[in-house]
Amino acid sequence: MTFPSNTEHLPLPMRQLAAAGVVRRFAKRTRFITEGEAGTSIYVILSGRVKVFTSDMDGKEFVFGMFEDGAILGEMALDGQPRSASAEAVTDVQCAVVPISAMRARIAADPDFAMELIKTLIARSRQTTTFARRLALQTAYQRLAALLDDLAVARDGVRIVPEPLSQQDIADRIGASRDMVSKLFKELVKGEYLRHEARQVTLLRTLPAKW
Repeated sequence: MTFPSNTEHLPLPMRQLAAAGVVRRFAKRTRFITEGEAGTSIYVILSGRVKVFTSDMDGKEFVFGMFEDGAILGEMALDGQPRSASAEAVTDVQCAVVPISAMRARIAADPDFAMELIKTLIARSRQTTTFARRLALQTAYQRLAALLDDLAVARDGVRIVPEPLSQQDIADRIGASRDMVSKLFKELVKGEYLRHEARQVTLLRTLPAKW
């Protein structure tokens, strides 16, 4: 079996699945999966970062998540229904595009791979449930604090969000307006809870539970 280049870091089942597809490259800001279209392939990300989102007729977006090397996208097309979300390259992206027929054959032939796919679907379902719960029960500030806490990593005595985020990016992730995010950030900066410079968020101390 010939594996695509740059797949050595991926688990063997993902490498084997990628080998059943064709490698394609998508430039930054290219939308390569469109909500509502028929799904005939799944995508294994080999390099780069991808945004998965839904949008309305006015172009307002809600971002379900960001995905990188080794992630599978478009797997819900296995049920034959239209795509339930769109995917866009945040950076230049390389993917293995695998026909649904090859995905089904892989599931039938490899129980371990089938179990990993089930775990992926469960994780996506849990993520969606978390989004829904936050939207229904939390304020915009609480959703903002939860997002920053989820993304932050420790570095040099402070916690930073390694992913570059504009205020609009954050608004799309928490289901709020950019104006609301801007207002919250101004108050948090004023209270010396965080810095937001050049799309870099630095958490200077623990964010309060409520605002």
